[in-house]
Amino acid sequence: MWAFIVWSMISAFFIVLGVVCFFYKKPMYFWTVKEMYRVRDIKKYNVALGKLWIGFAIVLELLGLPLLLGQNMPWVILTLLGTAWSAIILMVLYSKIEKKYRIKE
Repeated sequence: MWAFIVWSMISAFFIVLGVVCFFYKKPMYFWTVKEMYRVRDIKKYNVALGKLWIGFAIVLELLGLPLLLGQNMPWVILTLLGTAWSAIILMVLYSKIEKKYRIKE
């Protein structure tokens, strides 16, 4: 049960991050970078990024449901593999958002 509670807190963090993206005035960072690149439309970029984070949080929360059955259950493998794949998909989707909104210099 505690594992699911911690898992839910992490998912909630990503939801809060997504909501913050909607209201952020500058382009929101995704990777840890020294300088943020310039984007065409800051508001649309931040909304797209906010939707990405909220979608990731929902998927993450759903992947945590097997933790309610117990940490030693075989279904937990879905949580582990699903989290890895969802992180990869998150990066691929972000690359598409970056490609769409980044100003090429």
